Amino acid sequence: MKFRIAPFALFSAALAAQPGATGIDPTKPPETPPIPNYRLPPISESKLPNGLTLVLVEDARFPMVTAQLNFQAGSKFDPADAPGLADAVAALLTEGTPTRTSRQISEEVDALGATLRARADADALTLGGDTLSENLPRFLALMADAARNASFPVDEVNLYKQNRAQALRAEHADAATLARERFTAVVYGVTPYGHILPTEASIAKLDQKALAAFHDRHLTPNTATLILIGKLPGRAELHKLIAERFGSWPRKPAPAAPAIAPPAPERRIVLVDRPGSVQANILAGRLAPVRTSPEYFPLAVGMTRSE
Repeated sequence: MKFRIAPFALFSAALAAQPGATGIDPTKPPETPPIPNYRLPPISESKLPNGLTLVLVEDARFPMVTAQLNFQAGSKFDPADAPGLADAVAALLTEGTPTRTSRQISEEVDALGATLRARADADALTLGGDTLSENLPRFLALMADAARNASFPVDEVNLYKQNRAQALRAEHADAATLARERFTAVVYGVTPYGHILPTEASIAKLDQKALAAFHDRHLTPNTATLILIGKLPGRAELHKLIAERFGSWPRKPAPAAPAIAPPAPERRIVLVDRPGSVQANILAGRLAPVRTSPEYFPLAVGMTRSE
């Protein structure tokens, strides 16, 4: 069977291909409209007497508050023989306190219509979530209890160890993860930034004592910043509320950040053999400016892609 293309379809295609036929010249890029001015909402910064830094950002468009409690306590503080310790502390931070079980914390978060989670990266450990503005007092009480009084119950620690070991095996079956793990080790060497995952040995040796020691040493008010963004109570009321939840938290000497001395950059090709792999992952990179460098944000913008 033969198909015929209707004449008007050919005509339309030819017309569309002619510059200016549709009012658009395909040989010239479209004009970018002026970028509208954007005014940041009011930002207030202060400190409690115990050293806790407060950053308050008023945005009353929605009756919600986003809260983040950031500690200078990331994986760069992991002991050399215990990679993944900061990740474990973050994962177990909301799994029990002397006055709340893991289940009670979960049920209280659900009752507030909120979220509460913790995570660790190389430089920081963050406890945060979202809540309705009307529930902020109860939410801050729950956040303060988790941050200050996490007890790392033995049964929760054992469950975490079992799940994390299984997840690690799955991650090591992924070519992209293997490439990223090896890439990080090559770029940063034997420095505290040289690992992104725990090992099966470090998971096996996790215990309540090690988790509590890391928590007590690194999660202190004078190494923390509390950020609240959203529809907030009046400033006096809010400061009183924060002081009630966090003001009695005693400060401690802040641990010094570990010295970071990455190996000198050099041209290298590193092969990670993965027998039976049906694909190859290729990573290329090098050390770049740190966040405090004036070159950091231009580089970050230049590397941003739109999708």
